[in-house]
Amino acid sequence: MLNLVEKLEELSPRIGKREKPAAALIKNALEGIEIKEQCFKSELPEGVSKLAVDGVEVPSLSTSFYSGTIDDDKALVSSIHTSPRFFEKPNINFNPYCTQSSVPTFYFHPSIAILRKDVQKVLEAETISGSVKVDKQGFVSKNLIVGNTKNPENIVFAHYDTVMNGAVDNSGSVAVLASLIKTNPGSLSKSLFVFAGSEEFSYDQPIYWGKCYRVFEEEYKPLLEHSKKIIVLDCTGFAKPMLTDSFLAESLPLNNLEKWRSKTSLLVSDVAKINTLWSIYHSKLDTVDMLKGEHLESTRVLLKQSLGN
Repeated sequence: MLNLVEKLEELSPRIGKREKPAAALIKNALEGIEIKEQCFKSELPEGVSKLAVDGVEVPSLSTSFYSGTIDDDKALVSSIHTSPRFFEKPNINFNPYCTQSSVPTFYFHPSIAILRKDVQKVLEAETISGSVKVDKQGFVSKNLIVGNTKNPENIVFAHYDTVMNGAVDNSGSVAVLASLIKTNPGSLSKSLFVFAGSEEFSYDQPIYWGKCYRVFEEEYKPLLEHSKKIIVLDCTGFAKPMLTDSFLAESLPLNNLEKWRSKTSLLVSDVAKINTLWSIYHSKLDTVDMLKGEHLESTRVLLKQSLGN
């Protein structure tokens, strides 16, 4: 499994048009197995940011869907916390757990991410001048659908796109699904596996992430309706795995999620270790060495048991 993760990470960031070689790699890993492609149009923001604090330039990244300016000295927010009020006006955001550039959240107002070490400069600044220039980039994404498309008992999702590096988010989960399918092909008779693209970004509002899952839902709603279990794998492999009904809205934002919540689970690394996740989240620190082979294997075993195989 780690071998596939390494190959996927060579293609990071796997976003926009850069998803295409990642999808090809997954298909190659599943050589000999029938795969249906669900293609769909999506869009993502490509932005350039500038920030000056008391006339001195501070490193920053765009985290905005739209162009604009930021000049409010009270605009500083944590990008880990997604309170609705943070989305109501321009902001300067930072990940309090990460030592490098990190972009956990994007906003529908002008916004800029800064390094944690530069927060004090912003807090003490007399003048702040920030701007973002964002271009909307269209591309064709695809979901790779494997298994029973008629009457599956189980439907399992994992996205393969990334923001920056993405070994934890979400190459490990992709490798687990591919390994399960290859080592246990009998699971295809009663389960449906979806390797999903364009999960991280879209211009959908108010929820910009998870477009791939809603696209699948639109075409395959009857399958979701009649399935016995729905499982989404996200951020696995850096700690022992667990099944939980927490964080479902963040991990699988289907239009009808509440209707199906009782049969839906998130398979994720131990949420007690979530600070470890935040420390690398949507940054270049999310590398292969964050994953452990034994955790990926135990994730595969837990998924296999959950599917009744």
